[in-house]
Amino acid sequence: MARFVADLKRQPGGDIVKYGNGPLDQLLMTDNLIDEFHLLLTPVAAGSGQHMFEEIHGAPHLSLADVRRFASGVLVLIYTPKPTVPEASGQTVVT
Repeated sequence: MARFVADLKRQPGGDIVKYGNGPLDQLLMTDNLIDEFHLLLTPVAAGSGQHMFEEIHGAPHLSLADVRRFASGVLVLIYTPKPTVPEASGQTVVT
């Protein structure tokens, strides 16, 4: 799946959009195939549900790139992954 998505990203055309969250997210994030996260924040409180990064080992490091506000109170928070730089020690550092 990761190879397919990487090949698709190299082709000319529009954006690739994936809705929802689940196990595919871990694969795409591990292979650095996600350019942006568009998170919808709705003015509703719920007591349960699936955690967005539940299947991801280690918290993703994200930078807020944009916020879009709608009259309904919904916010779209757009995040981009922070670049990582491998250190000589073999560890990865988030810049």
